[in-house]
Amino acid sequence: MAVPQDEKVQLEAYLIRMQHLSTAGKFLWPIPDKGLKKRIHRIQAPTLVLWGQSDGLTPVVYAQAFQERIAGSRVTIMPRCGHMPMYEDPEGFVRAITSFLKD
Repeated sequence: MAVPQDEKVQLEAYLIRMQHLSTAGKFLWPIPDKGLKKRIHRIQAPTLVLWGQSDGLTPVVYAQAFQERIAGSRVTIMPRCGHMPMYEDPEGFVRAITSFLKD
């Protein structure tokens, strides 16, 4: 995820990233249901659903749907984060997970 210093290499990296996101979008949007709705209720482990508030790939509404289907799960919405909160706010990400594990 490091940004190259050379502008030409940086532009090439951005173009490749956009191609990857475009390809992912074709296969993942809307998120296909491969039987998850029929099985998700089986999850019994303590579950943290961690989501970026500004996730442009999978909207926050999915986090809420997961919480409704996983008994006792907890949702943490990370402000100022998109699809990759672990990179966009590493300290907040670790704090959310640490808090969940302590509880």
